[in-house]
Amino acid sequence: MTVATKGKLSLALFLFGLAAAWFSAIHFGFDKAISDLYTEHFGDKLERSLRKSAGQDATECKRVHVAKGAPIADECAAPTDAQHHNFYASYEVEVANGLVYRGIARNAAGAYVEFSWNPEGDRNAIFAGPDPTPVACSDPPTLRRTWQGVATCTAER
Repeated sequence: MTVATKGKLSLALFLFGLAAAWFSAIHFGFDKAISDLYTEHFGDKLERSLRKSAGQDATECKRVHVAKGAPIADECAAPTDAQHHNFYASYEVEVANGLVYRGIARNAAGAYVEFSWNPEGDRNAIFAGPDPTPVACSDPPTLRRTWQGVATCTAER
């Protein structure tokens, strides 16, 4: 390989590196959008539905595991709701045949949206599984708690 060829190859690699750095800087938001599509955290379809319903500046209450027959102390949804701030909360509830995911969101206008999600036992259902099912809130729509402490907008106790 001649010195001239090595110089051309070095220049080509340098220009390729510059183009790659420019592309990464311009499309950083795109990379973030792709990473938001999938995380190791199970239940992303529910989280995305709740986040979309609550709005971008909503307070995220971390998912709470609810053991079968055991009450929980959820310290996020009720205090945030009392401050009239939008939020979303999700729960992983143990039932007889596995897990059911529930979530509630309050948007900036004060409207509640509740979802139930059952991936039908498929732990790989993040993309292929069913979408979360909206649950109708009771009238008047207010934040309530089930006997286990799960935040809800239904009359269920």
